[in-house]
Amino acid sequence: MPGIVQPTYPIVEPFGKDAGPTYIELPIPVDSQIGVVNGAASFDDGFVPLNMTSPSLGGVPPRGKDMNGILFMITQYCALLQAGQTCVYDAAVSTAIGGYGVGAMLAATDGSGFWFNTVDGNTTDPEDSGTGWIFFAPAGSSYLSTTIPAGTSNNYTADGDFTPSVGVLDIDPSMGDATITGFVAGADVQRVIISNISSTHNLVLASLNGGSSAANQIRLASDLTLLPNMSITLQYSAGAGKWLASV
Repeated sequence: MPGIVQPTYPIVEPFGKDAGPTYIELPIPVDSQIGVVNGAASFDDGFVPLNMTSPSLGGVPPRGKDMNGILFMITQYCALLQAGQTCVYDAAVSTAIGGYGVGAMLAATDGSGFWFNTVDGNTTDPEDSGTGWIFFAPAGSSYLSTTIPAGTSNNYTADGDFTPSVGVLDIDPSMGDATITGFVAGADVQRVIISNISSTHNLVLASLNGGSSAANQIRLASDLTLLPNMSITLQYSAGAGKWLASV
């Protein structure tokens, strides 16, 4: 049959979850423990030759703490995958493996979507304006409605709620005509529909306006006025370093 047969006994928690510190070694060290801790296991050596030697010949049996520890470290990832979850960015992992490989996919820490890596050996944090990462969010989870004050708003964030997962942004300039000179820089290829949901006031999107940081600006032929109930689609391009409009 295609695919992998579903496990008969799913792993729902790490092995030895409730073992006290006397009975489990966490974390199992990466570097060899030969000459450091007699008979201790490591990721470099596994269980050492001394563990494979008869005690009558001076050998040391494998430590139960090591067995519990390595099984815990392995099965915590089995439990994570069994629960349908994905790992998030980890700087220690990135350093240890020389950066994430092309095709690596990580979960956003806020649960809003996923990051897909397009650069081999990528050591940047995708949530810290890391290059080479493409963000995508599940459909239907990206609506935001907000009110904007009258006048000019630079580097607009909708009070911090305009995250890379937002795909539909309804803006209400109910307090008077409003101008936005730029939106906080989105993830590469983020696409968002901007709508003016006021019944009386206009919303202006300024073109390449220096009031906002260069990476947050909108590239238009000229300032664009969204009349009440009018919408426009913007898409962010990391290459261009701008929001691009589809009109």
